[in-house]
Amino acid sequence: MWLLLYGNDNHVKIEYSKLKSSMYIFGYHRVSGIGQHLDRGIIQITEYCKEHKLSLKRIYCDKATGKNFDRAEYMRMKRRVKQGDIIIFTEVDRIGRDREEILRELRYFREKKIIIWILEIPTTLIDPSKYESQMVSLIMEMVNQILIEVFSAVAQWETEKRAKRQREGIEAMKERGEWEKYGRTRKLKQEEFLLLYEKYKGQPEWESSLCEEAKISITTLKRYMKDYKDF
Repeated sequence: MWLLLYGNDNHVKIEYSKLKSSMYIFGYHRVSGIGQHLDRGIIQITEYCKEHKLSLKRIYCDKATGKNFDRAEYMRMKRRVKQGDIIIFTEVDRIGRDREEILRELRYFREKKIIIWILEIPTTLIDPSKYESQMVSLIMEMVNQILIEVFSAVAQWETEKRAKRQREGIEAMKERGEWEKYGRTRKLKQEEFLLLYEKYKGQPEWESSLCEEAKISITTLKRYMKDYKDF
């Protein structure tokens, strides 16, 4: 049996039987952090290896953002793997969230002749040595590249969409005067607000004048007045 590994522009055929004794299979899984658990990805990788009677050396896990690759376990894995080793990811967005960064990392592994399997892209799991025609193998590689490009773009798009929604949510909360409830330090402490209130109350358009000096919105002013109701 032969294993086809992809480098820059060259296709290197390596006899599988010679690699088998020295190659290792690793898994990698990442979650963003708070409120998320690593269990699901670990189970998926472990069960896949059991089902296919593969010896899994280790699963590296990080609780870290996917925006960059400066993650302790990921970097440890990257230093550990060598030519012919296999890394299993459950999904493309577990690799990262930035399209260009994902593709750059995958190019790095390809150049090092490290094999990448992504469980959500079944074509990456197909042994290209089963095809006698090099043309078919090249087509499969092309299919994988296209699918990885698409999944990487989707991962980035989802991140950008989530960030946009967060910004919109924060702006809406600010407009309603509710942002302070979520941990944002108030612009004015009670004593400061009371001093400004005493300064402007009774004057024409006092609310606008107070808001201008305090650099707060009318909505926030009303929130302060409600919260500091015993003034």
